[in-house]
Amino acid sequence: MIPELNPVVLVAFIAGLLVDFDYAMTRLRGFGRLVFSKIPVESEQAVDDEREEAADE
Repeated sequence: MIPELNPVVLVAFIAGLLVDFDYAMTRLRGFGRLVFSKIPVESEQAVDDEREEAADE
């Protein structure tokens, strides 16, 4: 039985092979920055306050 391959996946794979490596890595890093910028981060002051409260207990 031969597995079916979605034509869009095949085209994306071939396009990925044709892209310059440095350009592709730059784009991936930019995407990673975009994704991680959406993650909420507590301020250092709030983290320090929580540590002090935990140490007092």
